[in-house]
Amino acid sequence: MKKALETLKRVRETQKRGARLAFGAKERERQMQEAKVDNIQDSMDRSRSGVLSEGVEACWVAQAHAYSLRLEVELRRETTHLIQRSMEAEILQGELRKASQATKVVENVMERLEEQEALEAKRAEIRRMDDLAARRWRKRGD
Repeated sequence: MKKALETLKRVRETQKRGARLAFGAKERERQMQEAKVDNIQDSMDRSRSGVLSEGVEACWVAQAHAYSLRLEVELRRETTHLIQRSMEAEILQGELRKASQATKVVENVMERLEEQEALEAKRAEIRRMDDLAARRWRKRGD
């Protein structure tokens, strides 16, 4: 039974390691996407802060408006991607949590088994010592 538990523990640890790697990769993707959204937001803020002075031609105003519109569309698209990646990261984090719990359960079972084996070994030693003491007592009594 101990070998089976050790094998199960190795399998659970491998699953945990895989879940940790998948979560780490997805979290990095989410952070990169978040940085991309922040950059677009900063670009939008800079483009809005550029005050148009009087005497500017209409084509420049139209061009600035088109740029702002393009940034807005890009921001919405990238925000959607960010939300999707965040949800995927949360799912993978949940899987990592489950894998950690499964590994912990196997470790706890193994610890209890080892404690039980140690207790049985101690009891066997006590029985052996009692048996030796009884034999010695009988020898003296004879």
